[in-house]
Amino acid sequence: MMEIIISTGLALVVAIIGFATYLAATRANREQARLQVISVQAAAQKVDADAYIRAKDIYEAALATVRSELSSVRSDLLDARNEILNMRNEMRNAMESNAALHAEIAGLRVELARLKSADG
Repeated sequence: MMEIIISTGLALVVAIIGFATYLAATRANREQARLQVISVQAAAQKVDADAYIRAKDIYEAALATVRSELSSVRSDLLDARNEILNMRNEMRNAMESNAALHAEIAGLRVELARLKSADG
């Protein structure tokens, strides 16, 4: 009878130790899974941060290019405005020369008409 009690007691101790081991292993597995999730989240955040930095660098480079192009367009516009002003001045001078030539032609016609009437 004593053997049965001892065997039962030992079996009970082994069962308790087995159950405790099972609980400890389960907790360890849960903790390991939790740590893996945290690790994956941290890695994802790092990837997101790296992607943000790359996107920011690309955006800033594109912005610098656009600013440079804008500066070039402004310079071209200023050159075009100056060219238009020069052309207007040349046109004004040409119109003044044209008016002077018309006046001279009119004077020459008058003189030609006078000379023809004097000859005739």
